Amino acid sequence: MAGKSRQNRQARKNASTGAVAKVKQSAGPLSVVSTDGKNTVLKVNLSKMRPPEKVYHANSFFLERRVGYSDLYFGLKNPAQRSGLLLHEVIVRMSHVSIDKQIKEGHQDFYKPIFKSNPVTSEHKKEFSFDIEEQFNPSLYQIFDSNFVYASHGTGIAEMMFYRISPSVMHKIGSGKEAVVPTGSGIEPQITVNMPLDLMSYVYDEILHGDSK
Repeated sequence: MAGKSRQNRQARKNASTGAVAKVKQSAGPLSVVSTDGKNTVLKVNLSKMRPPEKVYHANSFFLERRVGYSDLYFGLKNPAQRSGLLLHEVIVRMSHVSIDKQIKEGHQDFYKPIFKSNPVTSEHKKEFSFDIEEQFNPSLYQIFDSNFVYASHGTGIAEMMFYRISPSVMHKIGSGKEAVVPTGSGIEPQITVNMPLDLMSYVYDEILHGDSK
């Protein structure tokens, strides 16, 4: 499948911040590299991950920036009434740190080729954007928290898998101290969002450049 190999390398596996020193501990698919106990780099072994069972098919996107985090709205427009209320939506909430370090910096080898093959134009905005004030359906949506995302694409199709890595697990394996941790690996699959590749190009463009538009 095109587009997957490069993003699976080191840059795509970093999910936190800080300079690299030595590996301290690992747990399941997680391992932590730390310098001073405050700033850490979390590495994820993708081969030990499982995809989210919840799958959503999107044909529209809106990014809302808030203090400390952003909400990524994925929606489904009604084919018969594109300007009407969305049929339903999912919201993925991510901190600015996760977006900046993981997506803007960590996904560069992934999204740059997509921009070349599927450049974003005014037609993308017309096709994939929606009016949050007029089209958001307040009775049909779900919210997911995420601090790790894996993306891939094939010919014309794409997907983004969102996960939540437990902060308590990160603290435990990073510091070696006792902590209340969830059962399992500490990585909770949230949702897989399937979409056309052109929409994925628009999603990355909004994340990268939406502030300046």
